[in-house]
Amino acid sequence: PKGLHPRLPLYPPPRGRGLPWRRFALTEEEVRLKERAIRAHRSQMRLLSRFLLAFVRQNELYSSLPIPAREALAPEEEGWAVLEGREVL
Repeated sequence: PKGLHPRLPLYPPPRGRGLPWRRFALTEEEVRLKERAIRAHRSQMRLLSRFLLAFVRQNELYSSLPIPAREALAPEEEGWAVLEGREVL
């Protein structure tokens, strides 16, 4: 749910349910620090407070996406860009 719920766990988003997620528990102090860090972004909080505060939970979630091999996606194809002479996805 959106809003501040620091005692609830954070779950993977529906679109990411098939990914391998790693869960890391946070201490109460870490949860408080995370809330303070989010609230420090005052201009964003004015518009997105319920969304941003929803990330203040008792855990963190991490996952990784496979990055396509360079050969699988040519630079001219959608998804690749060249920034200052370096290719990025």
